[in-house]
Amino acid sequence: MGVSLAWSGSWELDATVEPPGRTRVRVGRLAHPGPLVIEPGARLVAPDVALAYSQDGLGGLARTWHTYQRTRGARQSRVLYNSWYATEFDVRADHQLELATVAADVGAELFVVDDGWFTGRDDETGGLGDWAPDPAAFPDGFAAFVDSVRALGLDFGLWVEPEAISPRSRLYAEHPYWVYRIEGRPMTLVREQLLLDLGREDVHAHLRDVLDGLLTEYPITYLRWDMNRSAAERWRPGAGPQDLDGQHVRNYWRLLDHLREHHPDVTVEACAGGGAHLATVARTDVGWPSDNTGPLDRLAVQDGFLLAYAPHLMSSWVTDEPGFFDPRPRSLRFRFVVAMAGCSASAPT
Repeated sequence: MGVSLAWSGSWELDATVEPPGRTRVRVGRLAHPGPLVIEPGARLVAPDVALAYSQDGLGGLARTWHTYQRTRGARQSRVLYNSWYATEFDVRADHQLELATVAADVGAELFVVDDGWFTGRDDETGGLGDWAPDPAAFPDGFAAFVDSVRALGLDFGLWVEPEAISPRSRLYAEHPYWVYRIEGRPMTLVREQLLLDLGREDVHAHLRDVLDGLLTEYPITYLRWDMNRSAAERWRPGAGPQDLDGQHVRNYWRLLDHLREHHPDVTVEACAGGGAHLATVARTDVGWPSDNTGPLDRLAVQDGFLLAYAPHLMSSWVTDEPGFFDPRPRSLRFRFVVAMAGCSASAPT
């Protein structure tokens, strides 16, 4: 038996065996920060729970989940080439065009520029929130750069992390209270970033306009939506008890639904936290299981992912990175065979 919760926020799932031998499974969302206050006459709608069953063991259970997820209407995947492991934050037009040429030569269909393309993003300490192409990195303009990539016969994709913000960013200077914070306590940086309070309507409207602007101004057909920041110090200054996690999740869903409605040709990759949940899977096209791309480590990662999610949802890369737990050199052939269990492969070398 399998259980999956359609919720993109805080959740808990546990199973206990009671003395008579029955197994009790409890799953649901967590009220974070909690508690939830429900006024008289108000309603609280709990997230859906999906149950699956098979008499054919874990393999049969996985196939049950896969059959269900193939009805969700995900777009056809493309072989992509991502720039991250080749250049990391050193994103410049000349570097990226060299990579794009290699990508076209090896038969990739899509070129994705990862983190580092926007103003102030020289390293992980700055830039998040200021989603404008860095003019120093693209001296002829970002539009001309994108056109050059597309002239190679490649579609174009871009990395974003809309919910995160850098304290050094212009957006933070203008709107310091758009982030979660507890008054009188220092804010915790996770990966040198803070988390926007997406439950606020002004934050939601701002991120919607940012995404609309990028996808309207440039011919972007793939959006790698990352999320590297846990929800620490989740509180809204000046507000009493509120369902902050619920508000955040629902506005996140609204953004994804908006992309589907207004930019239907854009493939969305759910990367990192919040990606592998049924509610997010229903609104995106592919998920990123782990930053660990070492092939022997990846066998375990992919085995776990594929127990619950279909292969067409699993983004898989080929890199020359060592594994987190198995740092020994591995052949390129082995790396490709492992990556082919998913929907796409990139070779950033």
